Amino acid sequence: MPKKSIMIFLFIFFTFYGIAYGQSDDRYFENGGNFSICYPRGWTVYDFPGLKYKIFYDSPINGFSANIIIVDEIFEGSLDEYLRLNNQNMEIVNPDAELVSKTSIRTNNGLNGWKQIFLNANSSRLLKQYFYFFSNSNVKYVITCTTLNNSNRNYDKIFDESIKTFEFIWRSYR
Repeated sequence: MPKKSIMIFLFIFFTFYGIAYGQSDDRYFENGGNFSICYPRGWTVYDFPGLKYKIFYDSPINGFSANIIIVDEIFEGSLDEYLRLNNQNMEIVNPDAELVSKTSIRTNNGLNGWKQIFLNANSSRLLKQYFYFFSNSNVKYVITCTTLNNSNRNYDKIFDESIKTFEFIWRSYR
């Protein structure tokens, strides 16, 4: 294959790859948390009081802004054990939350994790919450994405595309 054809192919491939995964220059680097992620285009980055990391949120729909929050926690067990304990805690803290699905997820750079979707009644609104779980040695990360259940936007795709850009900046050995 001539060089010119290869160059055209690579240009087209990387152009469409970036579009398909919603990547842009909107990559957030959190050195203190050892991760980076591309947040959805047009969303706002906000330093929320009381949270360790910045949050990302969309413009409001029906008085509610879809959002993405990232937390981490040191946990010596496996990711599967962490997920099981998280679900037990969810049953205690919010017994009305309904688990809709649990699936594995793989990021663009090959990081394996879990995705769970819950329906959750909160302040007379039915919320759809997506929980993505990842592990970096003994540090577990939970990325929570929340929207109204009856939102007219396709947040399933928006959240998955963003989460698939999640990556660790370096391997943790805490």
